[in-house]
Amino acid sequence: MDFGDGTTEEWQTAEITHVYSASGTFAISVVAKSGAERSNPMTRTLKIVDRIQRVGAGAHATIQDAVDEAVDGCEVVLNAGTHEVTAPVAVNKAVTVRADGAAVVRNTTTATSGSTNHRVMEVSGGALVTGLVLENGSVFNGYGGCIDVSAATVSNCVIRGGTATRGDTGNVGGGGVTLHNDAVLTHCKVTGNVVNGTSTGSGDISGGAIFIPNGQKHVRILNTLVADNRYVCTEGAAAKSGSAGILFGGANENSLVENCTIAGNTVEGALSNDSAGLHCTSWSVTFRNNAIAGNFETAKGENGTYTSAKIDTAHCTVVYCVSDDAEPLKANANCSVAPLGKIFVNFARGNYRPINPGALIDAGTTPSVASGVDVLGNPRVAFRGIDIGCYECQTRPATIIVVR
Repeated sequence: MDFGDGTTEEWQTAEITHVYSASGTFAISVVAKSGAERSNPMTRTLKIVDRIQRVGAGAHATIQDAVDEAVDGCEVVLNAGTHEVTAPVAVNKAVTVRADGAAVVRNTTTATSGSTNHRVMEVSGGALVTGLVLENGSVFNGYGGCIDVSAATVSNCVIRGGTATRGDTGNVGGGGVTLHNDAVLTHCKVTGNVVNGTSTGSGDISGGAIFIPNGQKHVRILNTLVADNRYVCTEGAAAKSGSAGILFGGANENSLVENCTIAGNTVEGALSNDSAGLHCTSWSVTFRNNAIAGNFETAKGENGTYTSAKIDTAHCTVVYCVSDDAEPLKANANCSVAPLGKIFVNFARGNYRPINPGALIDAGTTPSVASGVDVLGNPRVAFRGIDIGCYECQTRPATIIVVR
């Protein structure tokens, strides 16, 4: 056998192995022998790539170049710093995209008209994107401003500053993230994303931060903070269904939202049929161990009712959740209603960690997807039971004994 790198070898076993000293494309050739008989050569072209494809000084110039070079099982490793893109990075194979140190991936262009797409990433094919900051993505008359995920996992990322804008017509949603079949979003922070546009004309305005379109199933949102996102309508009062935080579009069977904190999201403008934090009129979606509180509207739409969440509890499962609003809980088992001061450390300053003692402490149940850590990497469980929401409190109030 000729391995194409100047090495040849003969063997009589069922298998042969060879280690290449460098990456490259090699023409390999095999000839079978039986006594004096020889077969015609069988030739193939073999591409050998480095398992780790680096991006930055002295390596690939762009993330897309590194992904294109990689094959299933490779890692694309970004150097620390800011990586600017002008088109979505397409990660469509079973590779891991991560960073050495703190790395920001930012789209420097803005979607302004037509049906344009200036996302940061589009992830599919069993890929894993982990440990990055994804920011400043945008779509016009489309979904998923920062990232679009299908049959892939995004973990330990910050997704911020994304926008989805609608003109007079067209559909728009998910200023931060759009999740499709078999997508997993875990241990992430989704903050400061916006969906905006007019409510007149045809089309829907949907989901400020995270949007799961109609018919997308087996979606998982786990140990994630969804906070301080906005859903803005600038004119009119057409009936639109949506949420500033998370929106399930319908028929999203076997999906799960677990140990998430959904807080500080706002609906702004004259809209109806909306809820500020979470909106789900789908079926077979399970909500477990979630804190859904402090989500507000700034203007009530005609015939509209605003709540922290709107959930079809006749067809969804809601257990071990806490809210400042009784509407989303609908007297479901093991759920409770509490004021913001008994839920978060300091809601007014955006500190959405659980106050101790409070309604979230040790109040959850065993999650169906075990992770062992919260959104900050702190251990779960810290004390008697798992805390509700994406944070696990690591301290308990001390007892002070005064001796006089």
